[in-house]
Amino acid sequence: MSKIFVVSDTHFSHKNICKFVKEDGEKLRPWDDVNEMDKDLIRFWNEVVDNNDVVYHLGDVCLSRRGLNVVRELNGIKILIKGNHDNFELGYYTKYFTDVQGCMLIEDAVLTHIPVHFSQLEDWSRAKYNIHGHLHHKFVKDVNGIPDTRYFNASLENINFRPIDIDEVFAKMRNK
Repeated sequence: MSKIFVVSDTHFSHKNICKFVKEDGEKLRPWDDVNEMDKDLIRFWNEVVDNNDVVYHLGDVCLSRRGLNVVRELNGIKILIKGNHDNFELGYYTKYFTDVQGCMLIEDAVLTHIPVHFSQLEDWSRAKYNIHGHLHHKFVKDVNGIPDTRYFNASLENINFRPIDIDEVFAKMRNK
């Protein structure tokens, strides 16, 4: 039986992401070499995703066409929710993704790249949650500075650098 996964912010072949650091100075990603990063990310992806599984990539696949070619090596049926760095013409993405969208609704969650404020979701009456990326290691917080449980950040840095089963995401959000 096929599974559904989500992932965001792979930034394939983006060498500068190997230099990014968090506020405390810790590296955002453990790699120093972008080629090693790509190689490991492909391996990590393919260890959890089978060819018949569906993967919703929530944007920022890559910044270069070289990075987009990495997608060819990834298992699964891939659907792209475009991110702020996904700036190529649509035809470049449709070579690797079966569908390309701005956002989607799955069950009671809206899938986006950038987190969406719930006041903007009036037309999405079923949406109780927002599965997103964009924030890398950070989280959407409520007015008290506590992570808002209606949001799940699927950026690689938050999901052990592997796509995560959407059932696990829903379990985490609904049980908070």
